[in-house]
Amino acid sequence: MTQDIPAYVDAAASLLGLPIAPAHRDAVIEAMTMIMAQAELVLAFDLPHAIEAAPRFMPC
Repeated sequence: MTQDIPAYVDAAASLLGLPIAPAHRDAVIEAMTMIMAQAELVLAFDLPHAIEAAPRFMPC
């Protein structure tokens, strides 16, 4: 997906009606590239099927 990130950023911005200034486009693409890399790490972690979602967050 790495080579599709610039196209994704352009399409998502257009769909959301969110203008990205040309001076900021490269930084947005760089940030999205880092976000996608982090997401790959999270998605690669297999959770056991027996794990249930917590019903409510209870801070200590």
